[in-house]
Amino acid sequence: MKKKEYGSRVSYFHKHLVHESRLMKKISKDLELSKKNIQVAPYEGQILSTLVTLKKPQVSLEIGTLYGYSACWILNALDRKAKLTTVEFDTDNYLKAKKYLSEHDKNLQVETLNSSGLKVLENWSKDKRIDFLFLDADKGNYLNYLNLALPFLSKGALVVADNSFLFGHVLQDSRPISYSKNTWSSMRELNEILSGKTGLFKGMALPTFQGMTIGVKL
Repeated sequence: MKKKEYGSRVSYFHKHLVHESRLMKKISKDLELSKKNIQVAPYEGQILSTLVTLKKPQVSLEIGTLYGYSACWILNALDRKAKLTTVEFDTDNYLKAKKYLSEHDKNLQVETLNSSGLKVLENWSKDKRIDFLFLDADKGNYLNYLNLALPFLSKGALVVADNSFLFGHVLQDSRPISYSKNTWSSMRELNEILSGKTGLFKGMALPTFQGMTIGVKL
């Protein structure tokens, strides 16, 4: 598909098929003004929300909050008794997210943490099963996040990794000089694991602009 054709399809999605709340638009505007407009695209947010609606997770974990845009999409689809924990390492981003998520009508269902995803998973309660895991943080640690989360994933848990194409670089047969060998090779391995190579998951990579790989824990 040509880039122009892809762009026209995304424009159609955003204009006719995606339903952003006022809070989401407010967050997007702030991110744009802050020159941090790197959150999931609105149509990707709707994919997240649809997956959560289908899965009906009781415990969800997001690693990489930014200002809370994707967390809003997840929260929108959660049942009233379900909980979301979202983790942001950068303190300034965390404070923004904390503020915005406090304005969500399901604000009592979300816990926002200012920490590293690795630390949170290393200290995760053994009795707390994760039903939905969304990865949207430092790409070099995606595989580490998955490996740490594995003991806590419930059967049928959904794992969603955003930017899983590494801006197109995982499609290349050799590592580009702009990425470390670990980041490039571990993202390729993560995609293969979530797609079913090891038998732990069944899934696929959605051909969004930056790639979104989804795996169901078997």
